[in-house]
Amino acid sequence: MFKQVWLIRSHCGGQKVVFYILGALTKRAYLINIVGREVWAMTANNTLAMVKAAAAAAMGRRAQDSVILDLRELDGFTDYFAIFSGDSDIQVEGISEAVIVELEQNWEQRPWHREGARKADWILLDYVDFVVHIFLAERRDYYNLERLWAEAARIELPVLEKPLLPEPDADDEDALILGLQ
Repeated sequence: MFKQVWLIRSHCGGQKVVFYILGALTKRAYLINIVGREVWAMTANNTLAMVKAAAAAAMGRRAQDSVILDLRELDGFTDYFAIFSGDSDIQVEGISEAVIVELEQNWEQRPWHREGARKADWILLDYVDFVVHIFLAERRDYYNLERLWAEAARIELPVLEKPLLPEPDADDEDALILGLQ
């Protein structure tokens, strides 16, 4: 029934809790506590929608060179990679926070694992079924994940529904000062 089982020990509220992650043959991942109650589930049907929501959040923070790679046919450890670039470590942190907030508020998903926040030249957000990589441009060129996973199909990126900057009002004096008109 399950092809992979991982045991995770975690401290929740000062108590030690044991979790099992069960990777099912149907490309579902379940996080089940020791009692057997399902506390988290992500299905293949909504995984792509979540990846696109993460991409929209990143592009809303002006992420550059956005790419979504479909790894399902390559028997990888995850289904999708979402790869973004930023110009500075502050922008990289901002992009990662936008992705986290989007997926927590609208999809009730938190990253299973997060790396790189301290240095902020490459932040990795692992949501089990997909992984978000946010690089500084130099680091992205160095690691070149797109070349490593060149056989992966590229997924069409979402189109932002709202402009990156709000349209100024005609009577707004501050817009004239900021050069928005």
